[in-house]
Amino acid sequence: TKFKENNLLWHHLGFLFFLIVFIIFMSFGMIALLTGIISESMFEKNELRMEEARMEKETKRERLSRECGELFGTLRTDAQGEATRRDVEAILHRLARILRESKVEVTQDDLIEMVNLMDTNHNGSISKTEFTHAVLFQA
Repeated sequence: TKFKENNLLWHHLGFLFFLIVFIIFMSFGMIALLTGIISESMFEKNELRMEEARMEKETKRERLSRECGELFGTLRTDAQGEATRRDVEAILHRLARILRESKVEVTQDDLIEMVNLMDTNHNGSISKTEFTHAVLFQA
């Protein structure tokens, strides 16, 4: 009887063929299913990381914009609300500190070049908008 039980599969070749095909295709199916689940999870995590980075960058820009406005508010301005280049250069050390607190590394040359680029309308004075845009562009 032991011999007959061992030969059971050989007597039913259709069943043997079905088992072999079932095992092969199910293993591929399980691998595909697991790969799909893992890939989807990776995409979701990456999407969350990108969203967090975007939110962090937006928060950083809002904070920098507010601090730039406060810093510009300490300057003497003319009737149009614009400061002279010399006055802006006088606060560069404070601007550098604000940028470094925001994890933006700048050199003194970067700051001087930033002041050169701030006067976008070339009227010799720097407005609060020009000041803020230049700093945010650098950040």
